[in-house]
Amino acid sequence: MRLVWRLLWRLAMSANLSAVEASRPAGAVARGSILTFAGYAASLARPVAFAIFARVHGAAALAGLFVLWTAVELGARLASLGLDRGLRRWAGDRAAATAGALVVATLAGAVVAGVVIAMLPRLVPLDADALALGRAVVAITLPTYAAASVALRAARGEAQIAMFVLTRSVVEPVLLLVAGLALGAAGHGARPLFLAFLISIAGSSVVAAITAVRAIGGAALARALVQPRRWPLHALVPTSIPLGIADLLQSVQGKLDLVMVGLVTYSGEAIAGYAIASELVSGFTQVRQGYDQVVAPIAAELRGRRGDLISLLTDGMRWNAAIALAMAGALIAFPATFLDLLGGSAAAVPVLLLLVVGRAIETMLGPATSILSVVGHPRFALAATAIGVAVSVVAQLVLAVFGAAGIAAASSLGAITAALLAAGWLARNEGIVPRWPWRRALAA
Repeated sequence: MRLVWRLLWRLAMSANLSAVEASRPAGAVARGSILTFAGYAASLARPVAFAIFARVHGAAALAGLFVLWTAVELGARLASLGLDRGLRRWAGDRAAATAGALVVATLAGAVVAGVVIAMLPRLVPLDADALALGRAVVAITLPTYAAASVALRAARGEAQIAMFVLTRSVVEPVLLLVAGLALGAAGHGARPLFLAFLISIAGSSVVAAITAVRAIGGAALARALVQPRRWPLHALVPTSIPLGIADLLQSVQGKLDLVMVGLVTYSGEAIAGYAIASELVSGFTQVRQGYDQVVAPIAAELRGRRGDLISLLTDGMRWNAAIALAMAGALIAFPATFLDLLGGSAAAVPVLLLLVVGRAIETMLGPATSILSVVGHPRFALAATAIGVAVSVVAQLVLAVFGAAGIAAASSLGAITAALLAAGWLARNEGIVPRWPWRRALAA
């Protein structure tokens, strides 16, 4: 763990992506692969924490933590309005853009937090004390999480990727584990877990703030925060909202199933079982999101260079496939073992297998969506994601009668649909197809 921490921190503090990197996409993709996988290895603290929490605090308390975490993540993505994604591509006054985005994300986060607080009793069964604490935690963490997402984008290139991995994959899960164990000694149930979650978000937010200060400069950022006339929101917001909608839809696609399980069953045991299976496949999402951060800036530099974009797509898919197939193979070979490690039951094996299939295919095709967005077709990328979410929602309503397995099948169907549509549109509109055997089929 110490080695991973040092690797990520050094990369974060020193690496920057320049135009020269665009001429060597394979190397950049490989470095991004290693960095993403290192973050995934470090993030194993989170499933370890969940395994311990399930045995110490019980499935119902763990279900409350899962729902709280999901609500905060989705709410923060909605509140950020895509400003974190837009800032990643911003080429103007970075201090002013970051300052404006931070203020907007924080204020919007407070509004969204109010909605989540009102909905929380409908999502998971909690006693009065746990519900009151859960609402307080949402009120604090949701605006903070939204602002931290923006602050993490203040860095550039590989530094941005490293800090994102360091914060989300290392700091948050490690603090959650340590705080949960420490607070668990004083009591059991949902309340210690909610407090541990609060501590983990507070710690990761401090790292995000350090990122913004190191990337921009504390004095420059402070000046920009008190000079709202400098904030380029009139240019940043219109370009960010489509990216934010696509990002939110992708998050909904990955998190909606857990919310649906809660609404349909209103059972702590059912929510915890599905959440543990979802946690086991979360590595696929981390790999896909990590590649999005690697591929997007490189593809922007290569825009108009079809041959290089094809090489970039091919390299990205090959690296993604190597990691995704290795992870899928392990989970498919020993599903009950992995579930048992996290405190789950063998009854969730069908759920886990169905989720693995969908997430593996989505991960392998992930670079196509990233390239499609930055070569001039962001609306196609957004449409692909929206259609995938629509397919998932409709399928969940139809297949909910089959319980958690039906919802898992619907979630995977939506993810595969969105990924295939993005790859198909990229092939038809730009002629960018990976140099693989099925190239003709995609271009047909």
